[in-house]
Amino acid sequence: MAGKRSSTDMAAPTRSQGRPSLAEAEAIDRNLRNAAMAALLEQGDGATMNGIAQRAGISRKALYARYSSRSDLFADAIREMLAEVEPLPVAREGTVRERLSTFIVDALQLLAQPRARAVQRLIALNPFYLGSLHNEMQEATAKMFFDPLLGLVAEVIAEGLTTHRDARAVATVVLRMIFSQGLFESGEDKEEANGNPAMAGSHAKLVLEIIVGGLLGS
Repeated sequence: MAGKRSSTDMAAPTRSQGRPSLAEAEAIDRNLRNAAMAALLEQGDGATMNGIAQRAGISRKALYARYSSRSDLFADAIREMLAEVEPLPVAREGTVRERLSTFIVDALQLLAQPRARAVQRLIALNPFYLGSLHNEMQEATAKMFFDPLLGLVAEVIAEGLTTHRDARAVATVVLRMIFSQGLFESGEDKEEANGNPAMAGSHAKLVLEIIVGGLLGS
């Protein structure tokens, strides 16, 4: 008697006999990328091509016909994820300091989400991904974090809350603080701290004090 498939396994796309149509091929590729992301989330760098093929419900031969290596498959899966990001919402109510603080907290908590952490770990372990996904990562970071942050920083400058007048320079520094490995705890402690609202709020307050306190002033 066949055992039940895990809920994390991907349903294999139904297709006709013979060579798959373009739509069927795209569905298979999308299913593979979904399976790869699920494997990355659960197993990290321990995920294997065989395991991904099983999740996707296709043969190992069919998988290697599309992707010659696990790195290529993961890169494609991450590339698809980056293409789908949306700007981080900016609060409409409250003072600009309150809204900037909320934005920083939201950014920290988003970066602490399991999928984001899994991708960060993979990139840290293998420099291939930095080279392969450099442009996509820059575009996604700008769309998701930098562009909305730039608007908030412009308000900070307009209200005279910092002596620095270059909004792009200030936004760049703030974003580096958010992403910085040195500002926060490392490893699992970092994930727990950034995902904790109280700890994230403390980090946001520190960033605000640096900006408003004039340490970024010219």
